[in-house]
Amino acid sequence: MSSSHDQRPELYNITLPAVNTRWDHARNYRRRVQQVPQVDPRSDPSILDVEQNAEFWVRQLVLAMINLEDIKDTENSSAAKMFLPEAYDSLLIEATCREIFLDLIDRCKNGFRGPAQFNKALKPQRGLEADQIADCGERILNVIDALMWNKRVCKDVLFEDWKIRLLVNHPLSYDKEKDSQKGSNDQRRKRLEAERERLKKIEEELLAYRLSLLG
Repeated sequence: MSSSHDQRPELYNITLPAVNTRWDHARNYRRRVQQVPQVDPRSDPSILDVEQNAEFWVRQLVLAMINLEDIKDTENSSAAKMFLPEAYDSLLIEATCREIFLDLIDRCKNGFRGPAQFNKALKPQRGLEADQIADCGERILNVIDALMWNKRVCKDVLFEDWKIRLLVNHPLSYDKEKDSQKGSNDQRRKRLEAERERLKKIEEELLAYRLSLLG
């Protein structure tokens, strides 16, 4: 017979008033769009392409989160340790990546759900203009890059949905803000070379994935 502390805690459902009440209005108000996309979704064909290959992109997000090669973090950083094979919860990571994907599509279609003072895509720093003008296809690649190389970004989004909205809105600025890179030029050059190879591999895998769907 198992002891009481071995048993799962009992979960209780919270009963809210019926729909179309102030409860719903309050929830919707907190998540309202405060900045429409700078790229008109009607003129961005990459949105449909990304949506149609959702499982492929979720897989790329997962691989980026668990990557520990050539990362910006120090070897013994708490963020990096969270993504060691024996440490992470694979179901949580997949759930997080699916949330990232959905929020990214929402950002591309509807805009940023947050106040202007947190929106770094409004006036991006020099070299980070893609946060403002990237189409959906480029935006998801920039999100993957941030997750791939910066485990502090991964740590943020693993438990905080608000941080996910910030990441998909301005991935380059978010990565720079969290950047803990202190390595040598050789390390940076090695990572850039790895990035070029990774992008080439993603293009090849995406093409193969599309062909497999065609049967």
